[in-house]
Amino acid sequence: MRKKAAVLTVFAAFLMLSGCAGKNREALSCPETGLMRYADSAIYTDAAGNETGYAEFVDFRGGCRFARRGPEAVLVDLDLTFYVEDRGDAERLRRGKDIEYFVTILSPDDRILVKEVFQIPVTIDREVRSGMETETVQKRIPLENKRDAGDYRIVLGLQLTPEQLERNRKKGAPRN
Repeated sequence: MRKKAAVLTVFAAFLMLSGCAGKNREALSCPETGLMRYADSAIYTDAAGNETGYAEFVDFRGGCRFARRGPEAVLVDLDLTFYVEDRGDAERLRRGKDIEYFVTILSPDDRILVKEVFQIPVTIDREVRSGMETETVQKRIPLENKRDAGDYRIVLGLQLTPEQLERNRKKGAPRN
């Protein structure tokens, strides 16, 4: 009987300890992600200064997970949504509109680690002269320690010319 009681006691202690293991897990966070101020929209013009198009960074959503193999890293998945209006001629309307955007990764001390510029073609609906496109981007950020992931930042925006950026600054504070 004592042997049975000892086995039950050991088994009960094991169950209690295994229940505690789940409660001590680290709370890990994803890198903060946001739009660069004044880089959420762009007006496109021709050589004469006439508006030919408009683009807007409408939304971004995503999450992160941590690498299970190899060196420590956080893997970030982002769905980026863009809206485009064509205000130009009919020929360009048939071709659609390519817009450029960037994804920048900043270190905990705000140094630029990586800046990549991407191009996304947006199909324009002829009837409404606009279109919307969503693109998925995946980024891998190497880490010394998983707990540091939340100290990194990801900055998104449209790749603007100096003139477009200045126009956005004069227009005022961004909508978000």
